[in-house]
Amino acid sequence: MIRKFGCLLAALLIGVLTEATADAGFDYGFTDFTHNNATNEAIGEAQLKLTVSDAGAGKVSFQFSNTGPSQSAITGIYFDDRATGGLFATNAATIQNGTGTSFYNATSGNLSGGNGVGFSATRRALANTPTTTNGTNPGESVGMTLTLAGGRAFNDVITTLQSTALRIGIRMSGFAITGGESFLNNATATAPPPVVPEPSSMLLLGTALVGLVVSRRRFARDAS
Repeated sequence: MIRKFGCLLAALLIGVLTEATADAGFDYGFTDFTHNNATNEAIGEAQLKLTVSDAGAGKVSFQFSNTGPSQSAITGIYFDDRATGGLFATNAATIQNGTGTSFYNATSGNLSGGNGVGFSATRRALANTPTTTNGTNPGESVGMTLTLAGGRAFNDVITTLQSTALRIGIRMSGFAITGGESFLNNATATAPPPVVPEPSSMLLLGTALVGLVVSRRRFARDAS
C-alpha cells in the first residue's frame, strides 16, 4: 500500500512540475543588425522581450513586449520559418492586441534590412497607421498565436529557435532620435521563470501526502 501511494505521489509531483514549466514559457532577447544609431540600438536590445509558451491544442503563443522606459515602439514583427520544414500551419496568426496596440496580419513585406542577413519573411504582423501610436510602446505588449503543423510539437519550436532555423525579426521606430532599427531574436533563451502551481494541483498533492503519512502510521501500528 505504501509503495502504491509513493508511486502516486511521484506521478503527481511530476505532473505539477511539468505543468509549471509549460506555463512559464521561454524568454528571448533581441540583437540589432542594422546599426543605424548606437543609442537606438542599445534601447531596443535592452527593452525588447519575446516570451514563447505552449498555448495548448497545438498552438504556440508569442508575446512581444517593450519593457521600457525609453521612447520607442515595435512597429513590425516578422517570422522566417523557411528552414523549419513546415513548422506552422498555413492559417493566419491570431493577434492579441494589448492596451494601446493595434496590429494586423500583413500579406507582404520583409523586415527592413533583412535581405542583407538572408531574412525573408514568411508571415508578418504590422502596426496600423499611425504606426508609432499603434505600435508597442514602453510598457505595452502584443501577442501572436500560431498553429503548429500536423505532427509538430511545442518542443520543435524551442529547438528551431535555438538552431536559428526559426528566426523572428522586429522593426522598431519612434525613438527620441529619429530613425529605425531592425533586430533578430537571440538563439538562447533565459531559463523559464519559476511558477507557483495552481491551488488545485497543490491540494491534490497535499491529499496524497496526507494519505502516505496515514498509511505509514497504520503499517507501523500493524507491524508492532
